[in-house]
Amino acid sequence: KMVRHFVELAKKFKNLQIAMILQMQLPIIEKIAEGEYHGTEAFINGWPIGDSIGPLAAASLIGSEKQIAKDVVMGETGIDGRKCFVLKATGPSPHLGRVDEAINAIMKRHRVARVITIDAAQKLEGEKSGTVAEGVGFAMGGIGQRELIENVLLPKKIPVDSIVVKVGMTEAIMPMKKEIYNSLPKVRALVEKAVKRAKKGEKLIIIGIGNSSGIGDNKKEIEEVKKVVDELNKKYKEQDKKKKGGWV
Repeated sequence: KMVRHFVELAKKFKNLQIAMILQMQLPIIEKIAEGEYHGTEAFINGWPIGDSIGPLAAASLIGSEKQIAKDVVMGETGIDGRKCFVLKATGPSPHLGRVDEAINAIMKRHRVARVITIDAAQKLEGEKSGTVAEGVGFAMGGIGQRELIENVLLPKKIPVDSIVVKVGMTEAIMPMKKEIYNSLPKVRALVEKAVKRAKKGEKLIIIGIGNSSGIGDNKKEIEEVKKVVDELNKKYKEQDKKKKGGWV
């Protein structure tokens, strides 16, 4: 409403250039505002968000966990003869955690052969939410931690795999959509594929990057996340029907 008010003011004072810029940006600003509103709702209620897919994938691999760094937990698991240290931000509170500290703590005690990262990534226009892609490099947004981590891994020539789940610009902060949750089996399959690139007997680090909102710290919590996502999916479908006047 405020932006629309500025558009009208710009037109009134015949500043058509500003009016045109605001008019063009209005749909994006409205979308961001909607995302922030629903994101706040998710954090207040402890719901998982789109950016929680990384921690969710990590939790699905953890049987029991322990604190290893500030706001980061670790679980140990074996995958096809390789020992894996699985990291995620402490949940279900909305933490990001000091992943760099956790990696350093592990590497002081163990020789790590490979690192696998899982995170949400912004989808391109035309891509479907929940699409899964794999590549190389440390999958982490923002500035700071990623550089600290890469400065440790690159000199040691440790290969880094990335597995990303595509989400929309505002979906990352909004309550997790069903199609994003449904990417979990494919993410798990790609993690197992990446693990097999290391030799049997070697040790790996698997990291679920992202906000831990609504995501507990081990696989026992996964069913609870599914229930929340299913309930939210029903809720938003009903809202969409009302917006469209009853049409699906």
